[in-house]
Amino acid sequence: MNRIAEALETAAEEIVRTAHDLFTEPLPEPVTEWLSLHGLDRSVADAGELLSKQAAFQLLLEAALYEHYHRRGDLPALTDDIAEALRRARRQTGDEAFDDTVLDEIAQRADENVVADIAAHRYRLLASTQPAETIARLYETLIGSDHRRALGQYRTLPDISDLMRSWAARGTSTILDPGLGAGALSTPYHPDWHLSTDPDHAIGIDRSQLSRLMGTTALSIAGQPHDARATDFLDLSPAELSDDVDAIVANPPYTDSQTLSTEDKRSYCAAAQRATGRDIDAKTPLHGYFIYHSREFLADHDRMATITPQAWLATDYGRTLKRFVLDEFRVQALVLLNPETISAFDGPMATGLIALLEADSDPNPDNTVRFIRIDDLSELETADGNRDWQPVRDLVHGDATDAGDWGIANAVRQGDLSPERNWQARFDPVDIDTRDLPSLGDFVSVTRGPTTGNVGFFCLNETDVADARLDREHLSKIVRRPSHIDGYDYREADWQTARAEGKDVWLFDPDEIPSVSDSIAEFSQRVTNHDTDPDFEIDDADSDLIAYLQTGVTEHDLTGTRTLEARQYWYRPRRKDPAEVLVQSSGRDGFKFVLNEAAVRNTNACYGFYDIELTNRELKALLAYLNSDLFADITRQYRHTLDDGFHKIEPNDLEQVPVIDPTDLSNDTLTLAEAFDELRMAARQGRDCSDVLNRIDCVLEQIL
Repeated sequence: MNRIAEALETAAEEIVRTAHDLFTEPLPEPVTEWLSLHGLDRSVADAGELLSKQAAFQLLLEAALYEHYHRRGDLPALTDDIAEALRRARRQTGDEAFDDTVLDEIAQRADENVVADIAAHRYRLLASTQPAETIARLYETLIGSDHRRALGQYRTLPDISDLMRSWAARGTSTILDPGLGAGALSTPYHPDWHLSTDPDHAIGIDRSQLSRLMGTTALSIAGQPHDARATDFLDLSPAELSDDVDAIVANPPYTDSQTLSTEDKRSYCAAAQRATGRDIDAKTPLHGYFIYHSREFLADHDRMATITPQAWLATDYGRTLKRFVLDEFRVQALVLLNPETISAFDGPMATGLIALLEADSDPNPDNTVRFIRIDDLSELETADGNRDWQPVRDLVHGDATDAGDWGIANAVRQGDLSPERNWQARFDPVDIDTRDLPSLGDFVSVTRGPTTGNVGFFCLNETDVADARLDREHLSKIVRRPSHIDGYDYREADWQTARAEGKDVWLFDPDEIPSVSDSIAEFSQRVTNHDTDPDFEIDDADSDLIAYLQTGVTEHDLTGTRTLEARQYWYRPRRKDPAEVLVQSSGRDGFKFVLNEAAVRNTNACYGFYDIELTNRELKALLAYLNSDLFADITRQYRHTLDDGFHKIEPNDLEQVPVIDPTDLSNDTLTLAEAFDELRMAARQGRDCSDVLNRIDCVLEQIL
């Protein structure tokens, strides 16, 4: 594969030079349309390099597909006039994968020797025993991850694909792959294997013509009968297919609602609401709409295996989706690849949840749903270096109940699953009885930090302040990031150190400025027209302050920022007294609760504790509990994991977490308070904190 990739890279460099007229501003319409279809900026600076790589890649796939037809006797041998040969292939085979695209026009600008060199590698591609994997890895090598993530494209690993396909297909007649890509889910794992689970026919759907060609080539090399279409799956109806679908395997794009265009978001949401009769949350990501739409293609007892991010198990938009799944499917299993130890795809920032669902208009509430978490793939490895997924399959089918050393398994009655609850917690339930404990909200209020609207303008370091000649009366002390706090307390000396290190330690926070418009839009207009506006006067005393505000328009592009328009004064973030305790809103390694002895304010990267009616000793005892391993276990039931693998907990959820009552512990309160002081001192001195944390857990276990 490396030799093919190197050849394509070399060819692409030549194509950039020969097709340079297609990559100059303004870009030709076919080029801009192609970039837009693939989720890329129409004025992308490296359009020439990107499209030349895609053109070389497409030419290789077309040559390989042509050779496949030639070996079947459907086409003559490939001639030196490759462009004409490919046009003939389209006419004679009727295969739409040979349809012309803008990439063909780009490739045809190349020297004939370059084209011939690319086509010569078709034999290597045809020799692949895992064509979908080979094609996908070639694409990854050529096309940068940023461009692939623009469309939410992630390559499904082969053994995961096999697990999904073998469960869903079961040797059925027709399988639908609505996010075809390179065909990883619908292509047999090895073209020489004839498993009973391989379908008679596969239908592949993908918006991208290049993706359709990738999937078609892989399926053809593997000998899987198929047809592939370049269309939007969410615009496709079951009536448009020639065959009834018996199973669906899907790796839908990892595209969140913020990335979707407003037009697409409205269209997809409206269509899902019409089809399901349910109110669909506007924040639903693209993969959620795939699940809603997929049900229309399935009759009762047909199966669907899909891999998505796991966030929908815990987020607000996921409530409707979970209710839909409970009402429309018998949930066989939810298999989570632990994001802390396993990358489900080619990128480390993507979580993977495999949902194995059987369509059922009236699912039995007594059905057993298996929550399976895979923590260590090495425990599934065999002596020959391959992985044996049979233990996972045994759990999925109910033939086993214990995951062993490779993970965790938990069985739940489907009727006991509530769409209002966090299903992520079901993968590793906590065996601690917290029913008689009060909630954190009984002792404190948890509040988000203020949103600045633009940290580059509002959060400043010492140099920024000096350069802008801002008076200290217009500033407040802040700790901007949780990473700026090393231990379990934050003191004035820590703030001074951060200041000396050039960190952002100041929040731009002026009092009302009578000469400045309350609206950013009005202020921006006056700044723009200041030469002709006789009312635009600056008091000498405020000249530096006003000059800095003007940079918000001229340098920081604050105009139109919704957060600023919603404020009483656009130039001042919401004011809040310093919180006594700070905790980060999200993180990979749990949540650290910090005593704010410096009395600094925080941004929205942290939550703050307010309305605390505890003595100093009681608060420290509570902080010992909140920073314990035991509390971290309990919190798993209330936090959720984002698509990038970060753990997040909302303020209202944090308030609901059970805690000890520090006002009712007598001697234990003193012990825990002293332990917290020792914990923060150990962290401040750079010592190992594990011994202190273990002693805290021992005390808490006795209390509980």
